[in-house]
Amino acid sequence: MRLWYTSRVGEEEDLTYLRIASAKQVHHADFSIDQPGKDSWKHSEAGANPNIIISPREVATIWRGRNINSIEKMY
Repeated sequence: MRLWYTSRVGEEEDLTYLRIASAKQVHHADFSIDQPGKDSWKHSEAGANPNIIISPREVATIWRGRNINSIEKMY
């Protein structure tokens, strides 16, 4: 239901002035968006924390080594 509602709000023409943020919690302990051997991974291995990755179309922030069980505990 939550995903449907968020998707639907983004489609409403009269709500185009809104900016919608989304967070997805992954429950797999071994999940990482970072790929071993890539430059961003090497930055994290060298101690960058957070590691911010910027491309022409996306920005990602990776925090490592933090035991975050919920979004409320992130900040």
